[in-house]
Amino acid sequence: MTLGVIRVVSLEATSDISKHGQLMEEFSGIRTVSMSIADQPNGVHDANSEQEAVPKIISLAERLSARADVDAVTVSCAADPAVDQLRQQLDTTVFGAGHCGASIARAAGSRIGVIGITEAIPAGIATVLGNSLLGYRHSDRAQQTTSLSNVGVLEDLTEHASDLADEGADVLLFACTGFSGIGLKKHLRTHVSIPIIDLIEAQATSYALIKGTP
Repeated sequence: MTLGVIRVVSLEATSDISKHGQLMEEFSGIRTVSMSIADQPNGVHDANSEQEAVPKIISLAERLSARADVDAVTVSCAADPAVDQLRQQLDTTVFGAGHCGASIARAAGSRIGVIGITEAIPAGIATVLGNSLLGYRHSDRAQQTTSLSNVGVLEDLTEHASDLADEGADVLLFACTGFSGIGLKKHLRTHVSIPIIDLIEAQATSYALIKGTP
């Protein structure tokens, strides 16, 4: 069966739309099919953009869940927009990147350091982590996923990850799905020795555990 992946940024090239799904397939051997929302070239990066995205996400989720080959849908965004609504509306299993990652991080450690791009940690991640949240850091140079290639962003994130590890974090959690595309986990492994939870891998793991690999 297949995991439907919803991208919360507007993309045109098929290779760009399917990027998260491709990474999930490479990581765990699952099958994916991907769709992206329209008219949001900067994705979901604040309350207004999230509100704008919700009906678009719901529409795509309904289309994906109607496919005979799709047995689960994931919203590949740290903020988990529309996930609660979709779980009430659809019979299909629905994941959210933030919840998947935070749940795995909570299982792996008790002092979770989180790095992202938004000024505040996504509320859903904070709720799942609860008292296990050690601290949150973000780069001022990247306010949205389309800015991750900006000069200095990688250096900022590396410094934040190292600082959190020095402060006693026993797990590092990403709060941005775009970090997978820039290979941040591989890069940080040379700077910190604690486990790193990547949101793309977390979604793939959640699906594989519940539905099984092909």
